[in-house]
This record gives sequence, C-alpha cells and structure tokens, in this order.
Amino acid sequence: MNISKAIVGAATAPIRAGVAVADAGLSVAAVALGAVKQSLGEESPKTVDLITDLFPLRGAIVGANRVAELTENDRAMGRALVRGGAADKLMRPGGIVDLLTAPGGLLDRVSAADSSSLERILAPGGAR
Repeated sequence: MNISKAIVGAATAPIRAGVAVADAGLSVAAVALGAVKQSLGEESPKTVDLITDLFPLRGAIVGANRVAELTENDRAMGRALVRGGAADKLMRPGGIVDLLTAPGGLLDRVSAADSSSLERILAPGGAR
C-alpha cells in the first residue's frame, strides 16, 4: 500500500465527509424547494429517490458484502487469508515471496532484459 496515499486519504477524510454532509443538506433543500414549487404550481413534480440521492452507499454496501462473502472461513479466499494460512506462509520473512523478489532472485533472472528466456519467448517470432 502506498503510505503517502494513505496519509492523504486520512487527512482529506474529514473534508470529504463535510462535503458529503453539505451535499446531503443541499439535496434535502432541493426536495423541499421542489415541494414548495409544486404546491405553488410553478413546476411539475419530479420523481426523487431519496435513498440514492441522499445516501449513495448502495454500491459500497453491496461491494463490502461481496468481499465479506468471499473471505468467509469456508471459502478458498478466507482459508488463504486466515492467520497462519497460505498468505501468511508465502509472505513470511525469508519465505517464497522474498526468495522470488530478492535482488538476483528468480524474478530478476526471468525478466533480465538482455538474456531472459521469457523475453525471447515473448519477442516477435518466439524463442530462437
């Protein structure tokens, strides 16, 4: 995770929350103004879905529920992410990920620009 993005996100969260509250207030005012205009006969009524206009959280809630479902303990992702599971084993210090990404490790050897077999295979015309 990019630490600078996390710091900026934490610093701007109160501002974004304030803007969301102000936006919700303006939406409520617009609905009230529309009701007054309608009662005066100045404007035809508009259909407003207050839940989606005031609280556009449905997409976020659906996404959070999907992530929760995928990471339940009886699902593959949940078993991989459980403490001591496959992800912990792969990511431990000195583990497989460290061996692959170490300077001069397998990832460096496979992706070396001049002599990489992967580069030769992916080049136009294939391995030669």
